[in-house]
Amino acid sequence: MAEASWPRRLPVIGSTLFFLALAVLALTAFALHTADKASQQAPPATPIPQPATPGARVALIYLDQQDLRQAQLPDAENIPVTKALLSPTLLHGYNIVAVTNKAAQKLAQHPHLVTALLRSGASILVQGPRPIATLLANIKPGPNTPLLLIPLASDNKPGLPEEATAAAIAAGTVYPNGKIAPRYTVFHKTAFRDALQQLLLKPSLTSTSRIGEKSATTILYDLDRRWYYVGELAEDTYLEAGNIVVGVTERYMVFHWTPDYNDVQVPANCLWRVIAQDKECTDLSCIPFSSRPYVLDSVIPRYRSLLGWTMTPNLIAVNDSYYIDQDIVYAWPDMSLVGPASETVSGVIAYKGGSASYTVSIPNDIVTKIGIDSAYSNYFGRVRDTADYWLWGFQSLLSEARSGSAGAIAYVSAPCTAVDTRWPLAPPGLFVGVRFRDVAKASIIDPASGLVVPGLEAVKDTTYRFYVSTIDVTLLGKYDNRASPNTRG
Repeated sequence: MAEASWPRRLPVIGSTLFFLALAVLALTAFALHTADKASQQAPPATPIPQPATPGARVALIYLDQQDLRQAQLPDAENIPVTKALLSPTLLHGYNIVAVTNKAAQKLAQHPHLVTALLRSGASILVQGPRPIATLLANIKPGPNTPLLLIPLASDNKPGLPEEATAAAIAAGTVYPNGKIAPRYTVFHKTAFRDALQQLLLKPSLTSTSRIGEKSATTILYDLDRRWYYVGELAEDTYLEAGNIVVGVTERYMVFHWTPDYNDVQVPANCLWRVIAQDKECTDLSCIPFSSRPYVLDSVIPRYRSLLGWTMTPNLIAVNDSYYIDQDIVYAWPDMSLVGPASETVSGVIAYKGGSASYTVSIPNDIVTKIGIDSAYSNYFGRVRDTADYWLWGFQSLLSEARSGSAGAIAYVSAPCTAVDTRWPLAPPGLFVGVRFRDVAKASIIDPASGLVVPGLEAVKDTTYRFYVSTIDVTLLGKYDNRASPNTRG
């Protein structure tokens, strides 16, 4: 009887095994999908960025074998500084020339070699702690210098008011007279090798000029004018809460001037253009590996249409209040808006003719709220804008954002020839402050106690003060705004 019933049970057993197999396959597929999703969300342990410039060549200039080992740039072609000084042509054809701090001290004694490298189209990456001051020690600010933009330290020497781990210098434009309008990128708390990798991901820092067709623009103050590029300063820096890095920021400032500006009331004035762009990222993939285990969450400022800002908003400001004969005649964005929005400005006279263009953008869901500070000017006989500022953050009723960026353009009228309204000995030109405030709200694990600390507000608030003339631009100072958080810069 049992033997007779066994064949009748085969279909039942077979169907049971079939459904069990399907269940196993489904569970396996689900597990693989979950693992794949997790692998996509988790940041890579050792990211290997690919160069944005295909076939980019990197040289490392070093002093001795110990210097070479400490640099840790295995992918670079190593050249001793003594050999580079004896045969400067060895450095031809490289996109980036990385220089250790000790080698930079030797290289600084030959400023003609530094300027020749920049004119050839190479970016020079210098190791800290005072990279700009070290490399440019013998290139003095002034009308005879080959560089149109030189950042100054508080002692009136080339450099920045604080130490940096690395800095890159590239020729944004080389004019027919040999003058170099440089681009600086300053890295803080970034390893020398990581700074090099970031440069390789930025094609604009491995080419001599942003040459392209003249781009159309809707800005009235930009049309049919020759805009002369005089320099650019960028900084990559960190936001910290409780000594833990909870975000990174990238800031840059670009300066141009034009002689094509006819102001009947103020014929002595020329027009300057100030471009400012700010980018903030608080995602774990942006935060250094050493801080990631302690960061539970970190977000950028949020704006709600009914309730307003949930925390201190980010800020970009352009301040021209230092003299009564300066005036912001136009700014973009000129009204509060929600991205995406962008503006392209052009007309930069480049070495081989043509023009270059910059696109200033505000991405999707980023809100920008404009504000204006005004005061009466005896010089103009009217109220003039002393500062334009833009508050920016992520617009949402419920969700948070971990990255965003905003940009602004200001057109400032200032004397291009000597006038009697200036303070004694003040040269003609634009004296301008550019201010950035970046904010993040983070919850962290305190490394000392192991306790969770929620809702910390990290703020990085800095004003850069520049003097811009028709022949050069100088960073006069860099100031921390903690003491006066409500000023516009």
